[in-house]
Amino acid sequence: ENVHKANYELKYDSSLVDFQPTLNLSNQVGEVKVVGHNTETKEKITYTAKRKPIIINGKNKKKKSLKRQEVINKPIESKEEARQLATESLKRITQEMIKARGTTVGLPDLRSGSLVEVGGLDQLFNGIYFVTATTHTIGDGGYTTQFECRRDDL
Repeated sequence: ENVHKANYELKYDSSLVDFQPTLNLSNQVGEVKVVGHNTETKEKITYTAKRKPIIINGKNKKKKSLKRQEVINKPIESKEEARQLATESLKRITQEMIKARGTTVGLPDLRSGSLVEVGGLDQLFNGIYFVTATTHTIGDGGYTTQFECRRDDL
C-alpha cells in the first residue's frame, strides 16, 4: 500500500490532455528471495518479498508466469536487513514495468519528483505515478505541462 499522497490528481479527458503509457513485462519478477548469512553467528537468514498480482484486461497475470529472483550468499546482519534488501530490489524491478508520457493543463509546480494520481483510464494504468521529467510550454494552445513518469504504486 502506497503511503504517499499525490501532489496532483489528473483525470483523462479533463485535466489530463493526453497520456501514453508503456507496459513492459520483460524482466518482471513475482518475488525476490534473499538468502544470506550472518557473518558472526553463521546463521542462515532468508526473506521473500512477493508482489501483488498484475491485472491486465481484467485478468490476473499469474505469478507462475513471472520469474523468481534470488539474491544468494550475501552477508546479512538480520532478518530486517534481508526484508529491506528483498523489498527494495522488488520495488526497483517493478518501477520499470509501467512508464508514461502525458500532457496536462499548465501546472507550474509540477516538477520532477512530484507524485500524480492518474484516473479515467483502465485499472492497469490508473494509479500513482512518480514524475521523472517535466517541460512547461506556453503556445497557441495555452499553457501546458508535459511530463514523463513511472508507476509508483504497483
